[in-house]
Amino acid sequence: ASTRRTRTHKIQGSIVNVATRKQKIEGPMLYRAAAAGAEIIDADKRIVRLSFSSDDVKVLRSSWWDDPWLEVLGHEPGEINMVRLDTGSAPALLGHDTYSRNSHVGKVVKAWVKDGRAYADVQISKRVECDGVWQDIVDGILSNVSVGYSVDERTLVLQTEGAPNEYRVTKWTPMEISFVPIAAFALKIALCRSN
Repeated sequence: ASTRRTRTHKIQGSIVNVATRKQKIEGPMLYRAAAAGAEIIDADKRIVRLSFSSDDVKVLRSSWWDDPWLEVLGHEPGEINMVRLDTGSAPALLGHDTYSRNSHVGKVVKAWVKDGRAYADVQISKRVECDGVWQDIVDGILSNVSVGYSVDERTLVLQTEGAPNEYRVTKWTPMEISFVPIAAFALKIALCRSN
């Protein structure tokens, strides 16, 4: 298979040139899972610290309207819109369930990026129905997380004949963080465990 590196510059809309293009992905929220572990930051307030994404993982994506592609989430300055996570308006959910009140188990308190990984402090609700979720996090039973996000811009970085093209997501917005029983794939990230 032949491989060709591409130049990247800002182009609005859809495919303009197969060798150089940037696109916005329309459609439903995408999800990316991680075996993250959680460090208890404040047991009284039920705050845990976790990592929810990394820039060293390629995920195969597909859709009805495009050929399969490899996706790398960018973690450089300006690539992640953290406003929703940093304002306390992003929920912590169970299994990306945005419809059930019982699945809304907390909120993201703050988020940041360090060394190519995105981290968040998440506060778990003290509602009685969340006690089991909190205990499972403390016991390490509920240790996988997944981020729901929108792709605001992706850039073609590697075109390969006969194989999926590789895109770097150069602008994306995390919308929520979910605790999930099964990670879609295992990210190669450091666990946030206390020493």
